[in-house]
Amino acid sequence: MSMEFIGTISSQESVHIDPTAGSRMDLSYVRRITRAYERAGFERVLVPFVHSLPDTFVMAQYAASCSNRLGFVLAHRAGVMSPTVGARMVASLDQVTNGRIALHLVTGGSDAVQRKDGDYLDKAQRYRRTAEYISVLRRLWAAEEPLDHHGEFFTFERAWLSVRPVHRNVPVFFGGASQDAQLVAAEHADVVILWGEPLAGVAEQIETVRAHADRIGRRDIRFYVALRPILGATDRGAWTRAHRILQTLIAETAVASPDGQRSAGFERLLAAAEVREVHDRALWMAPARIPGAHGNASALVGSPATVVAAMLDYVSTGVSGFVINGYDPVRDAVSYGRHLVPALAAASS
Repeated sequence: MSMEFIGTISSQESVHIDPTAGSRMDLSYVRRITRAYERAGFERVLVPFVHSLPDTFVMAQYAASCSNRLGFVLAHRAGVMSPTVGARMVASLDQVTNGRIALHLVTGGSDAVQRKDGDYLDKAQRYRRTAEYISVLRRLWAAEEPLDHHGEFFTFERAWLSVRPVHRNVPVFFGGASQDAQLVAAEHADVVILWGEPLAGVAEQIETVRAHADRIGRRDIRFYVALRPILGATDRGAWTRAHRILQTLIAETAVASPDGQRSAGFERLLAAAEVREVHDRALWMAPARIPGAHGNASALVGSPATVVAAMLDYVSTGVSGFVINGYDPVRDAVSYGRHLVPALAAASS
């Protein structure tokens, strides 16, 4: 199975973005980071969903206009719009980009964040809604005649799309570490994105999702891990850089306002960080312990040879792709393309 590499783009260059401080669309940066990932040999980039930041559909369309072949994994929060509208928007964007769109369905781990967009369902309800949303999208993209639907969360009559994805479907990515998330992933996801936990935790989650999938006859789910490699010419140089980054993170997150509860996935990262700072070959968990930290907060630290070996350790657990982004985004993308992408592709071929 081929290895896939996914980067991450945002609307401005920053180690951390304080969602309370407002933001701007730095189009020059979007162009630079998009082209850097394309030249580095990445297959796709993730366009994250953050409630206060620029719209992911607009971001992906602009970034696609700056590239030739790069794909886009569009983070999209299920339930912020009707699935008939969502299906039409995704299909339209896929046509505009000539089939370069995948969908990363975001359920939402924080009640406080969901309420910023007027969503007052509890977490269990949100996962049921996500499952229904994915199912409806795929039915609409494949339908040969108008559809009626009467579900728990969505109802419509004679819905029909005259625009379809280029391949009549788009790949669906999904993440989440709770039992509800794992059940949705097992039934609906093409790719499951896992946080960068220690190897044993990643292997455990893969085994759990596969067991759920086996019970319903699904065999083709892929698993990717999200990590932030910190490279240096030597291991010692990489660790020196990592500790400089940590000081920057501490300074920047000091002014951030966390939105209450954390996701189950981040709680697992935090638990691993409390056990010890460094796990396995080179997995550094210290950023997860910073007050205000959230999201992708684990790093692989070392020389290119050390980090490649650490990533191959994940491959041995069943991982077949990586979502990687750096703390110096453009320069790190170039470095990943030079040192990580070709070495991992060769090792996995």
